[in-house]
Amino acid sequence: MSLRSFLRPVLAAACLLAVASPAAASYEPTGTVTVSHTAPAPGAAITVTGSGYAPLSQVTITIGTAQTVLSTVMTTADGSFSTSVTIPAALSGSQTLTATGLNSVGSTRVLAATLNVGGTPLPATGSDTTVLLVAGAVVVAVGAGLVVTSRRRTPVR
Repeated sequence: MSLRSFLRPVLAAACLLAVASPAAASYEPTGTVTVSHTAPAPGAAITVTGSGYAPLSQVTITIGTAQTVLSTVMTTADGSFSTSVTIPAALSGSQTLTATGLNSVGSTRVLAATLNVGGTPLPATGSDTTVLLVAGAVVVAVGAGLVVTSRRRTPVR
């Protein structure tokens, strides 16, 4: 038996194991947490909604660097929740609201939303590039037309 004929099945088995390993990993769906207002006033009530947690499990909602507990809520059979919380009157500025619980495979899941307490809603950033895209397309079309026109001219002899 040659070394080559021995290594072929060994390499084939190693490839199968390498490919099969990710399939053995459990699927973990993503989750979300959203708030009804991104710029609440201090002392205001907002609704926090989340999904992607273990069914019928506890989720603790906290805010700020001190992790002040706002609520502990039980998820529904599909792993989602919705609850009303009151923003502490002493908070202001950019704050992180977190929802901590278990995901569907039993690992800790922490999802977050950013709030601008006492401020204006966070602005939409970016710009409308439609005008630039249309202008660019026109320039390209004119350039292509000039190239075609210059190739159609017959040289004068």
